[in-house]
Amino acid sequence: MGLVIFSRLLVVAFLDIVYVPLWWYTRGFLRVWNFFISLCSYGNQNFAPFVWIKNLFVPMYGQYDIQGRLVSFFMRVMNSIIRLFLLGIWIVLSVIPLILWCVFPLIISYLFFRSFTLGSFYGR
Repeated sequence: MGLVIFSRLLVVAFLDIVYVPLWWYTRGFLRVWNFFISLCSYGNQNFAPFVWIKNLFVPMYGQYDIQGRLVSFFMRVMNSIIRLFLLGIWIVLSVIPLILWCVFPLIISYLFFRSFTLGSFYGR
C-alpha cells in the first residue's frame, strides 16, 4: 500500500514539474496579460487624454468670446500633452511586470544550472 502511494506521489510530482513551464507560458501568461490590459484600461480611465482631445475646441466654462476660446484651447492642448505623456509612462511601467513574467523562469533556470558548473560559493 505504501509503495503504491509513494509511486503515485512520484508520478504526480513529475507531472507537476513538467506542467509548470507549460502553465507559466500559457494560462499564467494569459492571467498576467489580462492584468496588463486592466492596468492600461485603468490608466486610460484615470488620465483620460482622449476626452480632453475630443473636447479640444469646446470652450471651458461656457465662455464663447475669443479670449475664452483661446485660453480653453491652449489649456486643453497642454493638459492633453501632459496626460498623454503620463499615460505613456503608465503603460511602460505596466509592461515591466509582463516582461519579468516571461524572463523570470529563464533567469532562475540559468542560475540553477550555473550553480552546478561553478560549484559552491563557500568553497572558494
